[in-house]
Amino acid sequence: MLLAFFACVIGLHNFYAGYYKKGIFQLVMTILSPFMMFVPLLLVVFWGMGEMLFVNKSANKVPFRGSPWAIWGLRVLGMCILIYQLMTTELFF
Repeated sequence: MLLAFFACVIGLHNFYAGYYKKGIFQLVMTILSPFMMFVPLLLVVFWGMGEMLFVNKSANKVPFRGSPWAIWGLRVLGMCILIYQLMTTELFF
């Protein structure tokens, strides 16, 4: 959960959980985003936040360990930060 919260744009959490294809795809999208006006980076951020909210098992179907309160706290905090960023950022110039 912490990797998804702090490093979702490079797909590090997917490599750790065993989802190598997703991790490589997120990393490539992030690397190519400066050439595409950073639109892929925005998609990767939403994708990573979605994975932080809804993915509960690794690629081997092993449930993530940890305190359920801490996991849900990170999920709520991540959504609050995302909503705050959307509300305070001008998406169109």
